Formats: sequence, C-alpha cells, structure tokens
Amino acid sequence: RKSFAYLLPAIEQAERGNRVVISTAMKSLQQQLYFKDLPYLASKMPVPAFARHLGKANYGCKRKVALNVYGRAQEDAYDAFFDNTNHWVWGDATEEISKKLPEDHWKHSVAYCSGDRCDYVDECRERGYLAAKAASDFAKILVVNHALVGAGVRVGAQHDIKILGDFQVLIVHEAHKYPEAIRNALTCQMPAAFFDKAVNQYQELVGAFRSDMSVLTFSREVGHIPQQLPNIPLLQAAYRNMFREVARTDAYGDAAYAFARLAGAAVIDLDAACDVLHVAFRSFLVGRDEYQGEMCTKVWPEMRNSIPLMSMLTYLSEYVAKLQDFAGAIDLATKDRIKYVVTVIENGQGVSELHTIPIDVGDRLQKFYEKRNAVPHYLSATLMVNDSFEHFAEEVGHDLITGSTFFAGSPFDYKKQAWCYAPSHLPEPTAGDAYTAAVVEECYALLMANEGHAFILFTSYKELNAVDAGLRRKGYPY
Repeated sequence: RKSFAYLLPAIEQAERGNRVVISTAMKSLQQQLYFKDLPYLASKMPVPAFARHLGKANYGCKRKVALNVYGRAQEDAYDAFFDNTNHWVWGDATEEISKKLPEDHWKHSVAYCSGDRCDYVDECRERGYLAAKAASDFAKILVVNHALVGAGVRVGAQHDIKILGDFQVLIVHEAHKYPEAIRNALTCQMPAAFFDKAVNQYQELVGAFRSDMSVLTFSREVGHIPQQLPNIPLLQAAYRNMFREVARTDAYGDAAYAFARLAGAAVIDLDAACDVLHVAFRSFLVGRDEYQGEMCTKVWPEMRNSIPLMSMLTYLSEYVAKLQDFAGAIDLATKDRIKYVVTVIENGQGVSELHTIPIDVGDRLQKFYEKRNAVPHYLSATLMVNDSFEHFAEEVGHDLITGSTFFAGSPFDYKKQAWCYAPSHLPEPTAGDAYTAAVVEECYALLMANEGHAFILFTSYKELNAVDAGLRRKGYPY
C-alpha cells in the first residue's frame, strides 16, 4: 500500500527520537491512517505512540450543548453522541447517531476551551477534546490535515503559538493540494457589514442579560461589562475608509494601518472594561492557566448560572478573535505586499467582502519550517509538470538540489494499455435532463461493449442517481 511507503520510514524516525507530523488533504485519508494503517502496523511491529489532531470545529463541546440545547429528543441525540463517540469528533459518530443530530450541531463545537472552569472538564479529559489534545501532545507520530498545518502557519506568524507543537519531520501526502490549503488558511475575509451586525447582535445579548434576574446575585462582579462594544463609531468609520481605499487602489495603505491600530486598541479597551471580573473573565477569554485564582473559584460557578452572561462572554471572545484576525491579515499583507492580492469582492447580491489572498506562500512556509528546524517531505502522484518538479518546488519555496527529488515512475504502458475516447456529440452539461439522458445512452453503449467493466465518476450524487436510474430503465443486465 502506498501509505506504508512513508509510514515505515516515519516509524523509524520516531524511534530515533524525532517527532513526525503526517499531513493529508482529506479527512478520509486521515481516518484511514489513524484507524486502519497505523493500528495494522502496530499489530505487526513496535510502533511509537501515534495520534490524530483535528481543528477545534471538529470536536463537540458538552458545555455548549448543555447551555444551548433544549428539548428531550435533541438532548437524547447529543447524549448518545457524547456517550458513544471517542474524542467527541462529529465526523466519527455512527451513521445512526449522525442522522439524529440536528443539522446545526456544528455550532456546538469547541471554540475557546475554558479547561478547569468547565463543569464537564473531567469527562472531556477522559473521552473528549482535551483527551484528544493530550494524546496529540504526547504522540511521536501525529496525523493531521493540510488545513491544520495552514492554521499553524497563520497562528505561528501572528501570535508565535505552535498549535502542532515541535516536530522535526513533516510528511505531506497529497502534496499537490498543499499550497492551496496553506493559501486558504492565510486568506482573510472581512465582510462590509461586520460591525453593523456586531452592534445589533451585541445589543440583543445585552438586552437578554439585563432582563436576567440571576445577574442580581453577582451584580458587583459583572457591573462593568460594557453595554456596547468599545470604539464602535471610530472602528466603523475606519473600516469604511479601508474598503474605499482598497476599492480604489487594490492595496492596503494609510486607511488600513489606521484601522489595524484601532482594532488593536479596541481589544485592549475591552480587556480594561471587563477587568472588574478579574481572573474569571480573563480566564474565559484567553483560557490561560496563569489567570486562575481565588476569584475564579468564587465567581465562575455563579456566572455559569446565567446563560445570557455566558452568551455575552462567548460573543466577546469571538469578537476579539475577529478583530485580531483582521489586524493580523493587514499586518501579514503589508509585510510582504507584492505577494498578496487585496481586493473588494461583491457576491452579486449587494454584499461585499474585502479579501486578503496570498499569492506566494513559499516564503511563509520556509519561515515556518526554519523556526521549528523541521524537514518537509512532499509526496503525490501529480507533482510533476513537463517531467519536472520545478513548478511545485517554487510554490512551496523549496530550492531544487541534486538528490532532493525522486520520481518512482509507473509500470503502466498507457499507449498499449489504455484508450482515450472523447465524445463530441453530447450536449452541454447545462442542458439538464437532455444532458443526463445523453450520458445514460453513452454509458449504456460503452458498458455493453465492455461487458459491464467500468468505473464511472460523477461530480454530484444527483447526477449519479439519475444515471443509475436511467441505466436500470434501459434493462442494463450487469
């Protein structure tokens, strides 16, 4: 199997004391490595500790469900998920459990884990997100996906945080999709109406908070939570100026720098305004152990009794993260201007967004590797262009040197063992039912000529089912 070709050297590297990160493009391959390939090898030979790590949005949060889910049927569905799914990964739930979960169950994913301040921390450490995090921190072989590596590149550049920890070897499977995944992770989208929506949403939360009678029991501690978001008029004006500047110049300039400074100041002001909550608010906002203390044990249980207050704190933490992302995107783009595209895009419905899109991620990747003293290895069946690795090497910032690349080739003789048939008489795919009917006729003729031996690819389940039904109506015998 292809995956064994790099898993065996990865195991050897791990046994030598090097931590190995294996990155894939698709979660399905990540699951294959974690649930099948590595356990199979472990049954045949000694394998160092291995784990899988996903983005936080993939893990269910029991605290969020407890705070936001009402109704016996939904509560039973979530209970079944938490009781029967290891590490509380949404995608690992059985088909029976998945069918019963509401479509919006993703909004109850882990975002800002409050650790010891959570009522469910012991369960989470045993079977949930915290258990998965502990396993990944301990693992000598860590299986991730390209999106998470991209998040590591972004967070490392902006906040100097190593979300994957230290590692010495990076194996990138399906590497042809890797540069785009890194580019997507470094792309930032700023909706034109962000602050307008933020103001409205926060005012709704403030209204619910004021009407919550349980707040009276600890009003002294929460009395200085801001009744409106700090610096909003200035932020809104600076944000609009930045949009106008980018629409005119397709670049960040003085208006963008002004907005980034205001966004940073707003984060500081928000911390100062909520300082009356001391460790309780700060530990919720940033989740750091150094803010634990006596006040936390006194205030936190009472705070958790107020769902409106918890909703406000959750929203404030998300708002702070957005401001930091916006300012960080401007900072990343202006440090390396010619390697970013900055533009205002309209979606055709009158809604515009400001997009910061990196063109070249090679330099950023090399800085990421150098800071960790890590060596990347790129693997794919489709890395070569015109029999050369030069194009891909340029995308990832790798200098081609003798011995740094290897092409395994293929024993398959395409000229002798394959035909290419391209029908020119089919209608365009936009023809709808007429196109589907033509595909059915073409497939039927080819399948009959080849005695039913075929592998047919579709871009949608709808088209797949339509062709399947059409073949059955024609009396397809195989």
